[in-house]
Amino acid sequence: MGPHPAALERAVALAQVAPSPVVELNRAVALVHSDGPDAALAALDAVRDDPRLARLHLYAAATAPIRGERNLLMARATAASARTEP
Repeated sequence: MGPHPAALERAVALAQVAPSPVVELNRAVALVHSDGPDAALAALDAVRDDPRLARLHLYAAATAPIRGERNLLMARATAASARTEP
């Protein structure tokens, strides 16, 4: 697990007693640090169409930096691959 296991553990525990799309957003943000941006984006996709999020800015606020992190990791992998090719 990454540098913030307690945040993920709290989000998972909260989701069990008080499930909501906002709790899932928090869990997705914590997933970035433990399982990476793809896992976090998958968790966000699960609540994307929840009508309780329609009037909130939280979905966009959560997804933008996670997509940025994924893009950065992909760019680094591409650059590393290019350096190792003959």
